[in-house]
Amino acid sequence: SFHASLPPDFPCYSALQRHAGLVEQILRAAKASADRVCIVTLAERPWVFESSDLYLPGLDMAGLLKELQIPVYYAPEHKHK
Repeated sequence: SFHASLPPDFPCYSALQRHAGLVEQILRAAKASADRVCIVTLAERPWVFESSDLYLPGLDMAGLLKELQIPVYYAPEHKHK
């Protein structure tokens, strides 16, 4: 499991914290207004969780997506043959 994090004295840390709060608000608003919400990425597993752990301090992305029942689809895993 990936547990890297930026130090609080990182130059953009507070901006990233604010951005993390906005990401949470957007995901909650999307789930409240739509029956089906998901994240689709061209990245490889587990990019969504690794990048959010690193660049969205204070946001438990895995916990939030589980709570809201928002799946993540990694497009390379769903290629047509």
